[in-house]
Amino acid sequence: MHPAARAFMPLALVVASCGQPSSPAPERAADPQVRAAIEAANQMTAESVKRGDAGAIVAHYADDAMMLPVGSGAVSGPAAIGEHFRDAIAAGLAGLELEILTLDAAGDLAVETGTYEAQDTAGNRLDFGKYVVAWRRVDGTWKAYRDIATSSRPDLTGTPSAAPVGSCAEAGTAVPTDS
Repeated sequence: MHPAARAFMPLALVVASCGQPSSPAPERAADPQVRAAIEAANQMTAESVKRGDAGAIVAHYADDAMMLPVGSGAVSGPAAIGEHFRDAIAAGLAGLELEILTLDAAGDLAVETGTYEAQDTAGNRLDFGKYVVAWRRVDGTWKAYRDIATSSRPDLTGTPSAAPVGSCAEAGTAVPTDS
């Protein structure tokens, strides 16, 4: 092979891979007890959103937890996290679906990656995206320690919204579910 052709081979491989559809990471197996505990916490969080119960949501967070929500700065500690969820619910958050894509655990730490969809009271999609939650076992109970969400809404340009709505930034605007 000509030396010039060899030099462009890596570039050709990168270009050839552009535009290829990405697929979600395959689900990894974590300890079944860890997975069951985190799935239960996620389910209780979704049910708490439906009830409008920010206090019940906060119960799943560690005392030194920090959220990095969509459209907002860092939110630290139970009081601020509770206020964040109360504001999100007041702004229209009425439903939350969480899907675990991967869950890795070692000792008292676990890392969950997944997708979310937030809905209003009529079931319209407010936001959808990805998340990473670092969990820590505290006195035998798994608590969210770090919670990071990124929106997949095509209309979000990176400009923070004025309302601290978390995963439902710009809660008054429903997003079509066929996207």
